Amino acid sequence: MSLLRREPKLPAELADKIPGHSRKSVPLQFDSGDWLAADPSGLYWFKASGENENWPWHELQQIVWNRETDTLKLDFADPAREPLTWKNPDATGLKRFGDSTRIFLNRSQIFTQFASVPSGTKVRVTIRERNDGSRFSEVVAFGSLAPSDESFLVALEAEVRDSVGLPA
Repeated sequence: MSLLRREPKLPAELADKIPGHSRKSVPLQFDSGDWLAADPSGLYWFKASGENENWPWHELQQIVWNRETDTLKLDFADPAREPLTWKNPDATGLKRFGDSTRIFLNRSQIFTQFASVPSGTKVRVTIRERNDGSRFSEVVAFGSLAPSDESFLVALEAEVRDSVGLPA
């Protein structure tokens, strides 16, 4: 006889705070009492303190689980925003949560191109999609930009936008 492990279920009072009470939400609980819920509309953080935060997928860059430290780290698309880290996620829901966040994040990232500007700084140009279907470009520099980089960056962004049918 095998024992089935049940994945955690988001408490109803928290699920009610997600628009449309989506049945597609995938919860993840932490030892701290915090919950994360991955939903097609965004990522929801329900804090044990009763406070809540949420982000649409196009504002997020990646979510990474580190086995060695048993932490989950959220990186924002805006590199100026500090990443968030949670410790000790419930192991029974971790795979399903990770699979869902990867799918939702990938849906918001239509196309990405990396390059180095003339001064040598690496940049990323990404076409992202909001929940309403509108698309926009996002340019991130991983370091300082020189004034001489501007024309290269403008041309690169225009090229990436054009590749997906957005006006330059």
